[in-house]
Amino acid sequence: MNSPISLADWLVLLLWLAQWVGYVYWAERSANHRSSLIGSIHPLRHLWMKNSLQRENRIADAALVGNLMQSSTFFSSTTLLILGGLVALLGTAEKGVSVVSSIPFAVRPTYEAVEFKTVVMLFVFVHAFIRFTWSLRQFNVVCIVVGALPTKATEQRSGATAALVETGTRLSEIAGGHFTQGLRSYYYSVPILLWYVNAWLFAAASLTITLAIYYMEFRSATVAALALHENEMNRADALVKTEE
Repeated sequence: MNSPISLADWLVLLLWLAQWVGYVYWAERSANHRSSLIGSIHPLRHLWMKNSLQRENRIADAALVGNLMQSSTFFSSTTLLILGGLVALLGTAEKGVSVVSSIPFAVRPTYEAVEFKTVVMLFVFVHAFIRFTWSLRQFNVVCIVVGALPTKATEQRSGATAALVETGTRLSEIAGGHFTQGLRSYYYSVPILLWYVNAWLFAAASLTITLAIYYMEFRSATVAALALHENEMNRADALVKTEE
């Protein structure tokens, strides 16, 4: 009995998954020893927490955390809408077959193949939803930590205060990491749209997306600007230590 899912479909699916998981594994370990978007933002997170200690009124800090939470909330809500649309698509897979079949260069899919690809897309956005909502909860905790930081008017015990600054920095970094993982889920969902048309287009698109994410997170002008700022900060710190 022939399987409704072709061997080519299974191969490109495994290739796509390997690229996604492999890139995440590589990027998280490479961020510590090369210029990257995530790695360059870490010193700024720490500087933010340190500077918030010098402010009596932390309205600006609360607004900044609120903006980060808004982004997570927006993507969480959007992901729910997408999940609803995908569930509806499962009930109209026959229409999906006819639409794909009308594309000149598309491989005519089976009803089961369309359902299977839709289920894969569902899992991708379920993963994104979990990442965004968990990021939102962590930003809530960051907001509490910012509120717990002592002000200049109160007694500041250096050890406890430094530990609180490090905790806030680390929590902000973890929350940002989960938000990034949610965004990557969106990026890696794009090739699946081409999977409905042709398995090899899916493979080519997944490779293209991986290269595009690599460029944005390691080679873009944003990373270069952040790296320049980080180098200037390191140079200033070294100069201060020399003078001392």
